[in-house]
Amino acid sequence: MSPINFWGVPITADPPAVILSQIKNRLQNPDRPLLICTPNPEIMLAARTDRLFHKILTQADFNIPDGTGLIWALRRAEGGSVPPLLRVSGVDFLHELLKILPTGQRVALLGAGLAGNAGTVKNLQKTFPQHTFRGWLGEIPEIRTIKPESQNLEDFKTAALTQVIGEFKPTVILAGLGAPRQEKWLKANLPQIPTVAVAMGVGGAFDMLAGLKPRAPLGVRKAGLEWLWRVILEPRRLGRILKAVIIFPLLILLKTR
Repeated sequence: MSPINFWGVPITADPPAVILSQIKNRLQNPDRPLLICTPNPEIMLAARTDRLFHKILTQADFNIPDGTGLIWALRRAEGGSVPPLLRVSGVDFLHELLKILPTGQRVALLGAGLAGNAGTVKNLQKTFPQHTFRGWLGEIPEIRTIKPESQNLEDFKTAALTQVIGEFKPTVILAGLGAPRQEKWLKANLPQIPTVAVAMGVGGAFDMLAGLKPRAPLGVRKAGLEWLWRVILEPRRLGRILKAVIIFPLLILLKTR
């Protein structure tokens, strides 16, 4: 089905299986990298005031809703006319994506610290031996000194790092730099890595994939309370999460765009 326009961003409304099929079909004749984003309430709030971030989301090939709050907002904004949607966890979708991609992908992982990055490379290589994985840390000066709120795409170009990643000739890039830094980095640097066919922002997924942070129990996820689980694990995220669970719903209820 057609994407749902929400605050000017086209949200992908198809089930995961349909999205994966579309990706697989489009990769048969790629003319540019496919950009996959996973917006949630926090990301949508950021995109309301960050013009560059908003523009990148509007140009993404897939904006997969990763948040029960966003799905609730979509249905409310459309007066209940939106078909039932499932929250698509970025971590789960990443696994399904790696399953359906042709054998022999070269996957570059950019983000997290040493333990998170190395652990993710190790675990994904074990789970998907048909592909080759290599990691680059996100906790390096060239990345961490980037101001994510910058509206100048040139500020996100990392010539030395991009050159080294390009020498790996990756066909897939997973950027775990946090939004909006990861989306802006991909937009700025993908043109310098012509072998890439699929690029995806994965937020803090590396620490979960490495086993450093436990995922919320299935019951908690189904109840839409994963935000509470994150607050318990990382109290420092409280301010950001409150925006998603309080400010975002208030804006929807007040029909603010």
